[in-house]
Amino acid sequence: RLKRLEEKMAKLNAQKAEIDRQLGDPATYQDGEAKKKLLADYLDYFSPMRAKRAELTAKDARAALARGAKKASAIAGETMETVRKAVGLR
Repeated sequence: RLKRLEEKMAKLNAQKAEIDRQLGDPATYQDGEAKKKLLADYLDYFSPMRAKRAELTAKDARAALARGAKKASAIAGETMETVRKAVGLR
């Protein structure tokens, strides 16, 4: 049990060391720098998704909504048929 705890602590220390390496000396790291890095990482991460969204047209959106409505209608129809049978309407 102690060995597992030591292994977990070693893993956490390694992760902390990697974060410190990426950020630089934590004692001199300013909040503004951290916010800028976070924003840059956020923008980089979501950039492909934003590009894909920009390519979508209104026609694409209407088609996706129509597909979803068709699927939802089919599921709702099955559910309502079950309800009607359960309450004696069929």
